[in-house]
Amino acid sequence: MKERTIIDVSNTIPTRELLWDSIGFLPKIFLKRWGKCVGLSDEEISKLHALNAEEISEMFMKKCENRKDLSIEGMIQQLDEAGVHLTAIHNLDEETSTGMKPVPNEYIAEVMSKFPDYFIGFMGADPYKGAAAVKEIERGYRELALRAVVTRPYVNRVYANDRCYYPIYAKCEELGIPLWVHCTMNWDSSQPMDNGRPIYLDKVATHFPNLKIIAGHGGWPWVNEMVGLLWRHKNVYADISGHRFRYLAMPGSGWEMFFHYGNTVLQDKILFGSDWITLAIPIKKMLQEFNEIPLEENVKEKWLWGNARKLFALN
Repeated sequence: MKERTIIDVSNTIPTRELLWDSIGFLPKIFLKRWGKCVGLSDEEISKLHALNAEEISEMFMKKCENRKDLSIEGMIQQLDEAGVHLTAIHNLDEETSTGMKPVPNEYIAEVMSKFPDYFIGFMGADPYKGAAAVKEIERGYRELALRAVVTRPYVNRVYANDRCYYPIYAKCEELGIPLWVHCTMNWDSSQPMDNGRPIYLDKVATHFPNLKIIAGHGGWPWVNEMVGLLWRHKNVYADISGHRFRYLAMPGSGWEMFFHYGNTVLQDKILFGSDWITLAIPIKKMLQEFNEIPLEENVKEKWLWGNARKLFALN
């Protein structure tokens, strides 16, 4: 077992409850990859595009049920082998927009109680639930030991600076807990792809200067804009989850400025995030790719665990 030092701020766990939503609403471009991962035949994969979200989820779940490597225990074994100290469990509440009831936050707390040394609990927040969402954040923090909130503006079909989010932002700022925001393009062609542009977090960071904001997925393809946001606001951070690390540092990838400044003046603002389960790539392989990124060794340590430890006030 490797020494466990890495902190992953963007992930979930491979259980039926939490993967149901993720699999059902996977962008179509990921279906083939996920199909191969869980063992679907080529014929089954070819039929996926004609199915609805519930049917896709059910097909995948049946394949996953007896896979040890797609269980929490199998996940923990992989975390130990890769040297991951803590990994996020992202929960979601997007019921108003999707019609899907959220997984209760008690479920996340129960998993954390069974495996107390492996997870950081993130709770979802539906901006259309108003005072009820704010009350749930308070309860999740004080009673269930959850330590961050997740929002995905593209699913809510608004921008991150929409006033419907402001009560959520205010409560996170009051409690001193980070807010993880989907900040990259989305693959839902029925709506504008710029819901995840970093620029929409600029006004949020200005109005809530003590709100700890994690721009999930690093703002690609608006990477230069992301760099400006990180440099401009002391309370904004970014993770690099949801991308194959081996491509990020390639010339022409669009990430050049991110890594140039992330290696220097912004080295304290970048967090490690993987989404390795969603990408269907073992965390050990993702870390091998990360280690090939041309960063100073002390900067890699900050990205991998040092910055997250400070942000979440971890011992």
